[in-house]
Amino acid sequence: MKLSEINQNQNQNNPTTFLDVIGILYREKWIIIITTLLGSIGILLYAFISIRLPPEKSYLPNYFIPQAHVLINETTDGGVTDMLKSAGLGNLAGLAGISTTGGPTAVGLAQKISTTNTFLDKIAEEFDYYGKYKLYGNIFQKTIARGMIRNALIISSDPGSGMLTIGYVSIDRELGTRIVNSIVERLEEEFANISADKNKTQLILIEKRLKDIETEMLYLQGEIDMLQEKYNTFDLVALVKEQATKLASLRKEILQKSFEIDTYAGYTTSDDAVLRKLKIERDSLKANIKKLEQGYSEAGVIFPPEKELPDLLLQHTKLKGELSVKRKIYETLAQQYELVKLQVESVQPTFQIYEKATVPEMKAGPSRPKMCIIVAGISFFFSILLAFIVSYIKRVLKDKDSVRRIKGINNEP
Repeated sequence: MKLSEINQNQNQNNPTTFLDVIGILYREKWIIIITTLLGSIGILLYAFISIRLPPEKSYLPNYFIPQAHVLINETTDGGVTDMLKSAGLGNLAGLAGISTTGGPTAVGLAQKISTTNTFLDKIAEEFDYYGKYKLYGNIFQKTIARGMIRNALIISSDPGSGMLTIGYVSIDRELGTRIVNSIVERLEEEFANISADKNKTQLILIEKRLKDIETEMLYLQGEIDMLQEKYNTFDLVALVKEQATKLASLRKEILQKSFEIDTYAGYTTSDDAVLRKLKIERDSLKANIKKLEQGYSEAGVIFPPEKELPDLLLQHTKLKGELSVKRKIYETLAQQYELVKLQVESVQPTFQIYEKATVPEMKAGPSRPKMCIIVAGISFFFSILLAFIVSYIKRVLKDKDSVRRIKGINNEP
């Protein structure tokens, strides 16, 4: 047996000890030191340059996460599921992946709404994502803008407190703050629109009906005023009654006067002075009756003809009656309106902005010291691995039999 084979068998029979490992590390210490130093210096330069570059051009810029806090009310009227059902949007709960058997449904709905294409398009248009990121002309400009917002948006919830936290990752702290506040305001608006339940619908219908009745009341009152202005009186009914009373009284008087004339004519001649006086009085009564029957004007007051009195009184009474009915309906609806309004205002909103986002003073990341420590550690462990590899290669190269085998393999046809 050759000497090299004997040494190889001895090496195989003698397992590597801890001292052997220490020896290898000591012999290759410069590899460990240089590799670790190169890795550490490299990551330090990498981190330093990333700080010095403007955020828009930096490959590792500082980023900020402005956050807004929203209070989610899941207990009022059975939570957002009942809210959707009362608004006739029960199917939306299923489309949004919301369980109708309870649970944190408002959180799920907020997350679903905030990531819909329509919602994201509004945010992109408001903050000009297409111009800011040079997306105009790109056939996928909307898809790219949606993805940017969706990836930067962070929504988390705390079931214990019922608080929803909405954040946005951005290298521009002020822009990120405005985006977060716009998102929570739009979400609040969306929830308010969804919560327009039957009470609010009823409120709108009552408001419309009140306006219609008010218009009808103004029309009826205008018709009554026109009648009263036509006859220059504030009380048309009193005028008609007065005229009817006068006519009845005059007719009664003329009957009595005619009876007196007929009675007196049987006892005297036709040229009797008393008889002539009675006839003159009768003729005067007839003239007054004719005057009232045909209508006349006196001191600015117009007395209508007798034949118009029934229709005039009927028209006035009808207008007054309709106006009275409209007023009663208006009063009833006004009371109902106030009751429904109280019911709507007493319902606690599901989505309440507790605290809007403020411009963050400190960055959220990246943690460059932590990154430097990790890379330095990785460099150190890699240098150890490299030291073992180099040591193994050196040992193989010192073994003539191994070198001969390698050369033989390389020389094979």
